[in-house]
Amino acid sequence: MILARGKNVMTTLQRLQDLLVKRFDLERKDLDPAASLEQLGLDSMGTIDLMFQVEDEFGVTFPRDADALKTVQDVVDCIECLLADATPVDSDRGPVP
Repeated sequence: MILARGKNVMTTLQRLQDLLVKRFDLERKDLDPAASLEQLGLDSMGTIDLMFQVEDEFGVTFPRDADALKTVQDVVDCIECLLADATPVDSDRGPVP
């Protein structure tokens, strides 16, 4: 866990790993960022299900070309990009509430 201002803050990877463990009954030790979704047993329907789960968990909407997501890290990178695009930022003060 990363500590920020006295609070535990989970990384995007950790949150995604938690989701994969709970929803898809996977082992955390298998959820290396380089692991392919296919190797983890997620076929095309499983990947679509994952996208819906991630949208609910992170409050993002995947683009239609999300089929390019092949690895756990691809999903993390996409989530972080979507979150960054959704958060207005003031260059002097950071994210705008």
